[in-house]
Amino acid sequence: MDVRSRGAQTPRTPMTTRSRAAATPKKATLPTEPVGVYCRLKPLLDGEEEICARKVLNHQLLLDPPESSQSYKSGHRYQTKCTFRKVFDTDADQKDVFADLCVPLIDDVLKGKNGLLFAYGITGSGKTHTMIGDSGNGGMLPRSLDTIFNSIGHLQAERCVFKPDKQNGMNIQNEFQAKMEQQRNKAAASQKSGGQDCPDFMRIPDSTKISGLDEDNAYAVFVSFVEIYNNYIYDLLEEPDADEVHQKPPQSKNLREDHRHNMYVSGANEYEVKSTEEAYELLWRGQQRRRVAQTQLNHESSRSHSVFTIRVVQAPVDATGAEILNEKSAVSISQLSLVDLAGSERASRTQAFGGKLKEAGNINAALMVLRKCMETLRDNQMNGTSRIVPYRDSKLTHIFKNYFDGEGKVRMIVCISPTADEYDESLHVMRFAELTQEVEVAKPTVMRSLENGLEPGRRNAHKLYKEAMERLEEMERKAAEAPVEAAPPPPHRPFEPLLPHEPITFTFPHIAAPELVSSNDSTVLPSFVEALKEKQAMRRRFLEELELKKRQFRDYLGQIDGNYGGQRQALENAHDALRAKEGEIQKIEKRARVGEQKAVKEAVALERERNQQESERRMNQVKQTLEARIHLQEDKLRKMKQIVKQRRQEPPPPPPPPSASAATPDPTRQAPAVKARHRKRSFSADLWLEHKPHSHLSTDQVLQPRIKKKKTVNSPKIKDLKEGGCSKYVLAHQEQDSMGEVETHLFKGEVWKTRGGGAAVQFTDIEKLKSENPITATDHHHRKRSETRGRDLSDDEDDEDDEEDEDESVDSPDPDVTDVQTRCAFGIEGKPGCAPAYTHTSPKKKK
Repeated sequence: MDVRSRGAQTPRTPMTTRSRAAATPKKATLPTEPVGVYCRLKPLLDGEEEICARKVLNHQLLLDPPESSQSYKSGHRYQTKCTFRKVFDTDADQKDVFADLCVPLIDDVLKGKNGLLFAYGITGSGKTHTMIGDSGNGGMLPRSLDTIFNSIGHLQAERCVFKPDKQNGMNIQNEFQAKMEQQRNKAAASQKSGGQDCPDFMRIPDSTKISGLDEDNAYAVFVSFVEIYNNYIYDLLEEPDADEVHQKPPQSKNLREDHRHNMYVSGANEYEVKSTEEAYELLWRGQQRRRVAQTQLNHESSRSHSVFTIRVVQAPVDATGAEILNEKSAVSISQLSLVDLAGSERASRTQAFGGKLKEAGNINAALMVLRKCMETLRDNQMNGTSRIVPYRDSKLTHIFKNYFDGEGKVRMIVCISPTADEYDESLHVMRFAELTQEVEVAKPTVMRSLENGLEPGRRNAHKLYKEAMERLEEMERKAAEAPVEAAPPPPHRPFEPLLPHEPITFTFPHIAAPELVSSNDSTVLPSFVEALKEKQAMRRRFLEELELKKRQFRDYLGQIDGNYGGQRQALENAHDALRAKEGEIQKIEKRARVGEQKAVKEAVALERERNQQESERRMNQVKQTLEARIHLQEDKLRKMKQIVKQRRQEPPPPPPPPSASAATPDPTRQAPAVKARHRKRSFSADLWLEHKPHSHLSTDQVLQPRIKKKKTVNSPKIKDLKEGGCSKYVLAHQEQDSMGEVETHLFKGEVWKTRGGGAAVQFTDIEKLKSENPITATDHHHRKRSETRGRDLSDDEDDEDDEEDEDESVDSPDPDVTDVQTRCAFGIEGKPGCAPAYTHTSPKKKK
């Protein structure tokens, strides 16, 4: 087809918005639930008395700002109420926290769903203690391992039956392959360098157990332990190579996405464990490699975010119940991630520098990205927008992207230190917790069925079969070991017919074996015929009894099956009712939380309205006071104008008669010297702190500020005010006026000590130093006078009361804008040792 024939085709109709919506399949809306946020208060240490946080309700925390906090000094002086799903007080036990926080997550993980638990808070607030605990009182992580192994202890598969495929999946091996894999693992473990052995702790295991698991599935547990340090991922379970003389630094790991779009750490070691002790030993080894440092606030401050992942793998057994079904599609993998976040901190409080300062910056940056992701998710859900969530800005958020997209249940426990020194940091933590509670994630989907059409109860049937075979072998062994004795011949009894429901026991009649001489022997043949007839009749009775027993057994099985079906249906109905009640309870709790949040917002709005009304009332009072003062000054000015007008209307007094001495002044007579008035300098017995910037210019003015006791600085610091003992402060500021002259302002003040240990300056006075050129100043005054006259003439045309002011401005000069020549009648100019002085007389103005 050429170009012309192609262009002659009918163009394709573009798809409209409606047709595109009709062609696109609608995605089913999944049920959602908010992120569960819990709060735990750290117990007070010895010497700590003042607190800023306390529990008021089972789900509410109250923050009271102390006077030493920055929020109190900046005006934030009202109490703050924070609502959580549950608040644990300072005396809460680890077991109580575990029952409310982790048991639901473990139940979901054992049933094929994912779970995520964050520990968030400032440095030194008890996050690591909550997650790890100690030897006598384990935290969330050891108790989670105890609960998992208590639940699947008798359902675990053989070691190495499940093998990771290095792509976040699992392969199934047969018994021979599993044995070979075990041998290889033992050989590799013996060749590795032996580090420190895990000490034997007197740990008290948790006895919690999850019920309702599928007993026809085989389970296996895998653990991994990584840390996120300076936005790089490191494997804490990676063993160093014993052959290398110089140990290399650990290599960072990369994040990958599997075929199900789940994120995982590529190349991280994953170990299969069969007990809590094995997993706890791996946890202890990882904790020894984790990066910690001593800061001003914590002796062992975590410098990285740690992630301990527990993966539960399960697959159904085959029809015989003896081996696992070798189908990779039937394998279900669920994981529980326990995250111990590093605490947010400020360099001013931790006194960090160098490498520690860089670590603190990376920690705060990762937490800030986590906050941005939460804010974006909340805005998208509340406003219906589709902004891109910045998961990739940090490894911490990128690795848990799937959880917020609906691949698991998310829980967060906020650890708070109730001391007064931590109020400002705790307030920021509370704001992040409030933001997180408003984010909703999709509920994890229910695990797909792993039955594959197989009958239930296969594992129990195989177990009973093995026990029966073992008992049979034991009986055969005992019979083979016992001495053989000749059995006595059975006694001869005639045949007795059986009753229909009696046990089946019979003996054949003892018949001698006579020798038949001929077929017509009438003595032996009749006895054989009678015996055969009796055997035939007895066989019929046996068959009838067997059929009767079969029918009875079949009826009994039907009755049991009916009872089991009814009980199973009743149990399912009870579970449905329980789930419905739980849903109603969650809705009621959600309404209660929404109502409480609404009440808090209304209370805050009411408080703001009251404060605004109070400020408006005060402003009105100040305004009325200022208006009263203005009216009073206007009255005084009006009266003064009236007095000036009356005096100007009075006739001037007659001039005095001229005298001879006044007409001809004596040139040899000189006027007495007038002593110049001494100008008051800024002087006192106190020590002054003189603040002169680098741009200060020295002028040739006669009048200069003179301060005897002073300390001059170019850029004052807080130690100059606190340690120098200065009680006075002066700031020299220079600026250029409209005429181009330099004008110096001296701002004087007093130094006061503040309650927080600092210093403050209260300005009390301002002095001005200015020099002017007489000629330039005269021109400026004339220009100002003409502008004032023109403005007065234009403004007085519409107002009759201002006509008098117009006359005054035209007839008489304004004393504020007249020059020297207008004010002075004559002047005398002379120099010592020269000719007589000259007399200057100003010319009269023409009217």
